Amino acid sequence: MKNLFQIAVCLLACSCFQKGGDAGSTATFSETDVRSSWVQLTDQDGKWVIFEPCEATNLKLSWKADTLIIEWGQFASMDVIHRIASERNAFSLEGTDNSSDPPNHTFRVEPVDSVTGLARWWLMDEKEPRLLVKESMKSSYTTIKESCDDFFEKTKEDSIH
Repeated sequence: MKNLFQIAVCLLACSCFQKGGDAGSTATFSETDVRSSWVQLTDQDGKWVIFEPCEATNLKLSWKADTLIIEWGQFASMDVIHRIASERNAFSLEGTDNSSDPPNHTFRVEPVDSVTGLARWWLMDEKEPRLLVKESMKSSYTTIKESCDDFFEKTKEDSIH
């Protein structure tokens, strides 16, 4: 009976150690999290905001079935994702968009520590990540819409000259 008690204590200790060891790993950031809709954040005066420029829309990213759709502002691209590799608390994606050159792209996404719904995305082999928030959490950030007044005034002046 004493051995049975020692085995039970050992199993309990091992299971607690394993759960503690997983903190900050893919258990906190799953493939389901990645397969969401995301909106880019912009640093404006030291504060993260959702910036809507006058002549385009803010970068948005959404995952539908096996396709990663990126709305770049004035155009969109669609990559069929054919490989997802899980790393320690991050994901690497490989996709193909036959309408682009080159057609094969690599993406990487990793969460921002301690901030739910926020992740760094490296799009199409970019060297620097973009900060995106899950669309379902975008109301936590201020949206700033750039005025088009100056843009249209400048365009009107240019057409007169």
